[in-house]
Amino acid sequence: MKLGFNTTGNSSTSGRTTNAIMGLGSLRNTKGSLTRKYKYCHSENPNYLFQCVFNQPIIKKEIPPEPKDGVIQTIGCTDGTILTSTNFGNTWTTNNQFTGINSSFVDVATSLNGKYRTIVDVNNIDSFYTYNLNTKLWNKPSFQSTNLKLSNVSMSYDGKYQTVYTGFYSILSAPNQNTILVTTSNYGSSWNSYNPFDSNESCITLSYNSSGQYQTAITITVNNITYIYYSNNYGSTWNKLTNLPIPNINSEWFSINISGNNNYYTIGSLGNPQIYISTDPTKNNWIESTIHPPSIPPSDPLYLFFQIKSSYDGKYQLANTAFVLGIEGYLYLSSNYGKDWYSIETMPNNLSLSYFTSISVSNSGKVMTAITNKQDASGYFLIESQDYGQTWNIKYTSTTLPLFCISTN
Repeated sequence: MKLGFNTTGNSSTSGRTTNAIMGLGSLRNTKGSLTRKYKYCHSENPNYLFQCVFNQPIIKKEIPPEPKDGVIQTIGCTDGTILTSTNFGNTWTTNNQFTGINSSFVDVATSLNGKYRTIVDVNNIDSFYTYNLNTKLWNKPSFQSTNLKLSNVSMSYDGKYQTVYTGFYSILSAPNQNTILVTTSNYGSSWNSYNPFDSNESCITLSYNSSGQYQTAITITVNNITYIYYSNNYGSTWNKLTNLPIPNINSEWFSINISGNNNYYTIGSLGNPQIYISTDPTKNNWIESTIHPPSIPPSDPLYLFFQIKSSYDGKYQLANTAFVLGIEGYLYLSSNYGKDWYSIETMPNNLSLSYFTSISVSNSGKVMTAITNKQDASGYFLIESQDYGQTWNIKYTSTTLPLFCISTN
């Protein structure tokens, strides 16, 4: 690996001269005949900081990716239209590549730098597409056919690791199909498919931490029993977790999220409303969160916490709720690492109670977005918060394009 430093200058110990100034500057420490010079050096990987110390080993420390705060946003529509913005959602370009082939986009992911984007079409077999920055077009990757309908995607912050899989919408579209994970570990240059779960289970959702090393998945059986799996080696092997909280009666776990720094795991239920958090899902240290009034989700077997997304550090978390059949629900916000949750009651156009189909949270948590539509057919809306979920505004409205999923960097 290139560390990007040069060696000029000198350090003398017992009359011996050694080149020891590294980088663009130095910190000099002189004691007797000893002169040492220190300097930070920069790796080609922006996620790491290297401290170069004379006559000492190099120390590697992972630091949070640089926040981009939602400059690049991608919306998928259920008619095959793709909308892209590169200026915080202020203006949008429309891509109609797939509007004539019965495509329906239900999930999309974007890397932190916006270079890598993947969108999933649930209507067609083996259909997902990756974005080419040079041609501004979406391309279908080459991989061995699974003969299955895919519906969801997870991505590491840099886009190196990605998983496209048969998720919740695949189950709705084809209830009896098998589960498959289609994965890449080289930024989408090649893809492989496999099923690490038990044969009688279907994957509902799958979540990455920022680097992609830690992954979790929720599966469901034909008898509506759910399980949670865990991987700590980029999805190479998976283990079924046993130290889990028991959900309320007539409930199962449905949604899961890992914070980017891998410090907070959050799970949400289908049925009687519950959210639990953990700092290590392999240990029995799950703590139940508090869902505060006024709008506590109803105890209904078909009501669920559909998605949970968070900032890199896990401090800011957003969840959307709904009935399985698409009846309206609320957004819920936590600003203390998932411990307390409050419904967002104030939104323009009375959108606080809506059918929220997709949510996203930027790396810092400052920018949050959601796609929603009203049951009164008044239109489809992209709503956005730029103050950590405290206030919301309508960013984009359409009465014709069926907006459904969104991702932000």
